[in-house]
Amino acid sequence: MTSVNDSATPAARASAWPPQYILTLVALIGLAAAITATLMARDVQVPALQIVADGVELRLAAPRDAAGTPLAGHTGQRVIAFLTNDGEPLPAHATLLIEEPDTLAGYTAYNDFLAQQDRLAAMLADDALTVLLGDGSKLTIPAVARGLWQLPAAFWMQLAFGLTGWLLGGAVWAFRPADTATRLYALTGACYALAALSAAIYSTRELALPSERFFALSMLNAFGTIIFAAALLGLLWHYPRPLGRAAIFRGALGIALAMFAAHLLQIGPKGLVGPQTTVFILFVPCFPLAWLQWRGHRGEPVARAALLWFFLSVFSGTLLFATLVLAPPLFGHPPLAAQSLMLGVFLFVYVGIAAAITRYRLFDIERWWLNALLWFLGGAAIVALDMLLLLTLPMAGVTATLAAVAIVGWLYFPARQWLWRRVRPGGRASADALLRRFVIHAAATHGRHELPAMWQHVVTESFEPLVVTEAETPVPHVTIRDHGQALELPGSQHFPSLRAAYPRRGTRLFSREDVRLAEALLSLAIHSGNAIVARETGIEDERQRIMRDLHDDLGSKLLIIAHSGNEDSRSVARAALQDVRDILQALEAGPSTLHALCDACRWELQSRAEAHGFALQHDDAGIVADVALSARETTNLARILREAVTNAVRHARLTLLVLSWRFDGERLQILVRNDGVSAPPDQWHRGRGMRSMEARAADLDADIAWDGSADACWLRISLRPAALDRRRPRVQGGGKPLPAG
Repeated sequence: MTSVNDSATPAARASAWPPQYILTLVALIGLAAAITATLMARDVQVPALQIVADGVELRLAAPRDAAGTPLAGHTGQRVIAFLTNDGEPLPAHATLLIEEPDTLAGYTAYNDFLAQQDRLAAMLADDALTVLLGDGSKLTIPAVARGLWQLPAAFWMQLAFGLTGWLLGGAVWAFRPADTATRLYALTGACYALAALSAAIYSTRELALPSERFFALSMLNAFGTIIFAAALLGLLWHYPRPLGRAAIFRGALGIALAMFAAHLLQIGPKGLVGPQTTVFILFVPCFPLAWLQWRGHRGEPVARAALLWFFLSVFSGTLLFATLVLAPPLFGHPPLAAQSLMLGVFLFVYVGIAAAITRYRLFDIERWWLNALLWFLGGAAIVALDMLLLLTLPMAGVTATLAAVAIVGWLYFPARQWLWRRVRPGGRASADALLRRFVIHAAATHGRHELPAMWQHVVTESFEPLVVTEAETPVPHVTIRDHGQALELPGSQHFPSLRAAYPRRGTRLFSREDVRLAEALLSLAIHSGNAIVARETGIEDERQRIMRDLHDDLGSKLLIIAHSGNEDSRSVARAALQDVRDILQALEAGPSTLHALCDACRWELQSRAEAHGFALQHDDAGIVADVALSARETTNLARILREAVTNAVRHARLTLLVLSWRFDGERLQILVRNDGVSAPPDQWHRGRGMRSMEARAADLDADIAWDGSADACWLRISLRPAALDRRRPRVQGGGKPLPAG
């Protein structure tokens, strides 16, 4: 049993934890923070008659509940001042309702705002708020506490924004806890959550908070925002690869902490040490760092595609928030958009990177990461729903518990399973269904080279592990490892040993039943592999026998005729000998590649062009990637092209032949064009050559067509190479299935 030394670093200790444990810890911390923020927001006293901003003025709005209903006749009246407990009127102006006090110019205005908030909060704490109206009258408005469902939508939005960033950042870190980049990414998620949850409380206060609480929440928001910028700078320095040995994040963190301390203690002008200025100081260097990372991956198109998505995710949210919310106060203007709404643009960072992980494996995290997170969140949703029902059902004790269990069992689970089947069909199959599918997979495996992929596919389908890799050491028998988190399966001479980890998408452990199922599947796989190899050996032996018969019997007789007969018979014999050589070459040929076929056809057609006096234009620039071709594909395509050139030489006044290749990763397109056409294709006589070309195209499940104009003729061939889809059976013209080449 592997143990972790007590002196190991926290990152090393965390890396020894299963991802489920880290995800659970992250979810519990997030849940505790959300509950705390909700209770603090609910604890805020508000006037029973709503007060809203109308330009720079304040007006009375609709009653909040029954306590304000008798005052509904005052709706729409202007509020001139608040009559505080000390007898001094507090002028009423729209600044009292602003979401973010950091947008105020200077610390004097900031401190005055907090003092005014404190005076209003003291009035609300006495359960009444006295206001001076525009008509000179006074009105006393009762103060009430908000219920859970009376919290404004802006609060729930910011709560959801912060928790989403926290969970996604923690989920990435859970699968690579020792990696510097994932730790910095998780730190940005934690800071985003801290800023969003603290802002959710004071920005939705509706009127006032005690100054001590307001100041503490404002500082938490500023701290989260500033450290977010420092962590983002460090992330762009370290990911995808470190740009150097300099401790950039430590330097950025030092600057961030120093600036935050100056802001906390109000040392210096607010325009120089405030959160907006600090964020811009740390944010601007992110752009050259991104450019350096981009330049460092030149010549790597796949890496650049991943980087492009990564940068788009990072800068789309941060740049938009900085432009609309942070920048205007630096120039003495109010934010261009509400902070509570614009906090949502930061989700571009986390949702975008989560999507990029499933597509580009950002942070070297496998694409199954999202499945693991969704399954974990599904379990967490059950717990959250139970707690919500217990807190909100108008029942008590055992009755509420039974009602919650019934609602979850009869409504939530069926609804979730229905949705899951629509989003992700399929589930863990029974053993008999697995064995039936194994037979199907084995029957669709057409050669020993497909056995490793078939075995890995069977293991993946049977146990639904999050990751399947080749075992690093020989595996003598099926063994459970890592306390049930992994299963090691032996291989054979035809496929490797495998290690499967985190079964059923990380929601359970391997058991003894899994061992017995794996042993049965392994036995079947070994026997299937031996049968496939035996079949290949028999086919190869028969091929060799046919080749010997053709060469020794038919070839020798044709050779005698070619040397002893008359001129006509010798010509026919020589042609027959060439056909025999072509047949032997096809039988002897093995798998090839598209580039190899392209080169072979170019050299053959070049020699024929020189012999028959026409020009050849060969274009293979459209081949974006190489692909394996079976012997059948190589032979049939070469024969079709050879016959096309032969027909052009025999039946047309050929001066230029153009052979063009295109392969986009999915389909191979071949175009043969000649300028010696004597008649449109619909007037051609369909001889043995054209019928042979069509039969060979049908053998490959390829499309073949002729087209022409007054001065040219085109032959187009289109097919999907079998290597891209080994398990798709190809069908010959008459409907007989052929083995995948």
